[in-house]
Amino acid sequence: MSDIITVLDQGVIANQMFRLKGPMMAEGRFPTAFPLKHMQKDMRLALLMGDENGQALFTSGAANASYIKARRKDCDDDDFSRVLQVIKE
Repeated sequence: MSDIITVLDQGVIANQMFRLKGPMMAEGRFPTAFPLKHMQKDMRLALLMGDENGQALFTSGAANASYIKARRKDCDDDDFSRVLQVIKE
């Protein structure tokens, strides 16, 4: 996992969120800063906006499905980064 974080940090998508959350996620720590239920709501709104504008958001749709799955596992109030555990399953 740390190799992935290193590679991402060297590319064009490098950002503070990866630097902040990446190491904690690699260690299996997910301290709540932004609840997963709110992230999934925002994803749903983004998908709705895409629909309203005739724009398919395939990656956002896949991400939203993972957040929905995490919410079904009672992760609503956990940090949104906890979705990683659901994806790993």
